[in-house]
Amino acid sequence: MFRGCEIIGGKFDYKVKIVNDTRFVITNVTVSIVAYPQDCMELGGESVKTISRIEVGGFRSPQFTFYPTKDCVQGKVVATVSYIDFKDQLHTLQVEPIVIRSVCDLLQPSEKTSKEFDLLLESLTKTDQEQTLDWNAQILFTKAEKLLPAKNFHIVDTEERVLGEQFIGSIRGYAEGKYTQKKVAVIFLISGPENGRQSTVKVEALGEDIAMLPTTIDELA
Repeated sequence: MFRGCEIIGGKFDYKVKIVNDTRFVITNVTVSIVAYPQDCMELGGESVKTISRIEVGGFRSPQFTFYPTKDCVQGKVVATVSYIDFKDQLHTLQVEPIVIRSVCDLLQPSEKTSKEFDLLLESLTKTDQEQTLDWNAQILFTKAEKLLPAKNFHIVDTEERVLGEQFIGSIRGYAEGKYTQKKVAVIFLISGPENGRQSTVKVEALGEDIAMLPTTIDELA
């Protein structure tokens, strides 16, 4: 058994692939969703899907679709697979749980001026993470500029300068949740030797919903 999940158009498509690598046909193959984060997602359609038979060497991949009901999605999807073998014996196996976690895919960029952004920051809760990377700071700054739009953030403003051979740059981005319109702001602070290969990166996430912030930082960091 294999499982996977991908985000397509704001929904989560979860698949379980069952491969029959035995020497006999298996029948009444049933995939059941046992648990999923119901506080932030809803399942579209039935929670059980049955396949009449899978031939020797064959496979089937039933799909289940989850729709987020919040801007922060986090939790495990747990499923089981049962089948009847050629001796008419029933077997039930648990599929390895998969963790679904997403914020950025459920955001939409929202334009703000620098002044509007500064005013917004005063009312938002903040958390941050700092790390050191073996990258030139200026190159990393250029990559971060491309990352934010890819993660559905509108770039509010950027600033970069060199002081005493030390590169210092900042990038600020803003977005809102598609479902609750909760505000999320991010600030990248990148510094390091202008010609060196080591950078210090601080990622700040600010928002109305504190539950969204750790996941936002994880996805960006």
